Amino acid sequence: IYGALEHKDSMGNTSVIHEQEVQVMSAGLGVLHSEFNHYADKDANFLQIWIYPKEFNIQPRYDQAQFDIAPDKDSLTLLVSPDGTEGRLVINQDAWIYKAIKSKGGKFEYKLHDSQNGVYLFVITGGISLGSEELARRDGIGIWDTERIDIDVIEDSTILILEVPMKN
Repeated sequence: IYGALEHKDSMGNTSVIHEQEVQVMSAGLGVLHSEFNHYADKDANFLQIWIYPKEFNIQPRYDQAQFDIAPDKDSLTLLVSPDGTEGRLVINQDAWIYKAIKSKGGKFEYKLHDSQNGVYLFVITGGISLGSEELARRDGIGIWDTERIDIDVIEDSTILILEVPMKN
C-alpha cells in the first residue's frame, strides 16, 4: 500500500491520504465524494473497505488519522473501533479494525470482542497459516462462529484484521 490519494467531498473536506493513514467516512444522509491519485507521476495503491452501517440516516461524517507503526516490530495496532477506544477512529458499527505486523515463525491469537461477530483477515504482505489454510500476499479469508483465531506466521507479514457483525 503506497502513494497518496486526494479526497474531496460535499461536506467541505479536502485532504490527502498518505501511507500509514486511515480514513473513515460515513455517508449517512448523503454525501458526494471523489478520490483520485494525488500525484500525476507516481502510482497509488490503497485498500477501500466498505462496512455495512449499524445506524442509517445519520449525519455524514469524515475523519482521518496517521498511525506510526514501526515496520520492524511485532505489533497489533487498533485503527478503528465503535467507541474510539484508545483515541482511534470511530466507525458506525460494532466493528474493530487492526493492523498486525508479525515476524516469521511467530504465533499470535486474536480474541473476538463480540460473539455475534466474525473476522475477515487480509494479508497485505507476507504469509500466514490458520490450521491447514495458508494465505499469501493479498489473500483474504472470512472466519465466524468462533471466539478466537490462532495464527501462525510463515514469513514476515502485515495483516489487516476486520472484526464485523455476522448475525442479526
